Amino acid sequence: MTRSRRFVVLFQELPISSQTVRTGHNSVQLVTACRCVNIGLFLSGDLRRDTVVDIMIRHPKYVQMISFPGDSLRRVSPDERSISFFMLKAKSMLDELYHGEQRRMSNGIAVRRDGIDTVRDELNTANTFLASGDNLTTMRRVAGFQRGVFVYDVDGTNSDLIGELAENVYRYRTPERFILEINHMMDSN
Repeated sequence: MTRSRRFVVLFQELPISSQTVRTGHNSVQLVTACRCVNIGLFLSGDLRRDTVVDIMIRHPKYVQMISFPGDSLRRVSPDERSISFFMLKAKSMLDELYHGEQRRMSNGIAVRRDGIDTVRDELNTANTFLASGDNLTTMRRVAGFQRGVFVYDVDGTNSDLIGELAENVYRYRTPERFILEINHMMDSN
């Protein structure tokens, strides 16, 4: 299945531990990541099968990625507790990966560790949109596309990961709102 939407949410760090997940005292970054997965993928009683949500964690020399592909995701509920539990398992798996390695969990979540150049090349495509502008009218262009990669850099410090082909679109205050608006526009077409 060709995915029509890919949401990439970039973080400098994603603090997570079994203690915080178990007690429900998740970091702001983790809560944001969980909300992005929820808003990006879950519909009332179903999943957006043509969508993937990538949570990227930037390190100085590499990128770690937790991918939630709608077409193969299983046994993940839309609540923060469920998503954060699977993020914890994925993060533990990520910490064991070597450069260029990827794995898939039994529920369809994929984890990957790759070089910055590889990720930059992957994101340097036509129909890549970067949430960075302050002009709301730029969002109207998104509705005309059947597919796209939508990047939201939470900390605003990862511009070197985005290629020159990316088109700047309106940056909402939160990545959750950005994803919500993209989904609304594309679902309406």
